[in-house]
Amino acid sequence: MAEREISVRELYEILRCGQVEESPTETKGGEWKCKITLKLRGRRKAGVVVALPQKGKMVVITVEWEDGK
Repeated sequence: MAEREISVRELYEILRCGQVEESPTETKGGEWKCKITLKLRGRRKAGVVVALPQKGKMVVITVEWEDGK
């Protein structure tokens, strides 16, 4: 996140207000993964890939800009 200059506040905004890009998929390990995106105010569109392990806690895998810049 620091490398991409995306703050923790922006991460929470993406998780709270973003859209799930595709249907969640189940991995071989039995966890569910999906990507959530949001155009941040005054900034670019960002995405967060999250996993939901069987224990029910959300794990943030990566946070990235969607335009590849």
